[in-house]
Amino acid sequence: MATQFNPTDVFKAPTTPSKNWWDMPTSNQLGASTQGGFQLPDFGNVLSGQRQASGSLMAGQGAQTGQFLGNYGNAINNQEKMRAMYSRLGDELNLPALQNQAQTLTSTLEAIPETYGSATRGFDVNANQLGRIVGTKQAQLAPLQQKAVGQLQTAQNQIGTQMGLEQAQQQKELQPYEYERQFLTDRMARETSLFTQDAEREYNALITKMNAGIQLSEAEKTRAQQLEMQKRDFENSKATIELQNKGALDVANAKQSATGFNWGSYGL
Repeated sequence: MATQFNPTDVFKAPTTPSKNWWDMPTSNQLGASTQGGFQLPDFGNVLSGQRQASGSLMAGQGAQTGQFLGNYGNAINNQEKMRAMYSRLGDELNLPALQNQAQTLTSTLEAIPETYGSATRGFDVNANQLGRIVGTKQAQLAPLQQKAVGQLQTAQNQIGTQMGLEQAQQQKELQPYEYERQFLTDRMARETSLFTQDAEREYNALITKMNAGIQLSEAEKTRAQQLEMQKRDFENSKATIELQNKGALDVANAKQSATGFNWGSYGL
């Protein structure tokens, strides 16, 4: 005779007697709550793991940021400062000597009337004669003074040109650090928000599909909303990281540009 299936059989008590509830191990002993043979997830361990992962992520990002700022600061500190650059180029072009020569000749030329007026005082020299003497001396000295001033101005122009070229070279040397900063900022923001490049491509594809007038399915709408939230988190994280690093970058750049140097100190 065939055995008939009884749907209530699955609810029959087990043949082996179970322990009383007060004999069951506690949740601390199990690592998770149990009830009627069903084990609940250990939410305490889950949250603890998430906190540890988040702390490790922040620590790793902080270390990367610190290393980048250190390398960037060292690169700037190792570059020649503007004052030193101007002085070096001035020495190469003999600017101090040209400045001294131009100033001496200019002062001498301007002092000729007084110099020869004092020298001829007490002698039988009238105003016309003094005028001729002064004119002759000025005519002799003026070309030399003009030449000295012209040489000085040429050297100053050359310094300005050379300074521009060398500053452009310094900026070129710092460009890799700017690219690295942008890369690190983007990557850290993606790590924090989980808005990966694949997620961004998926989001853009859904937006393109919607803009083309194609009706999205309910699953696609839900996914688009999820990606939109991740995208906002990514943008907020990126803005926060950029703001945090801005102060340090501004300080580093200020050390390079601030010289306190009087650029006209070699002028007449």
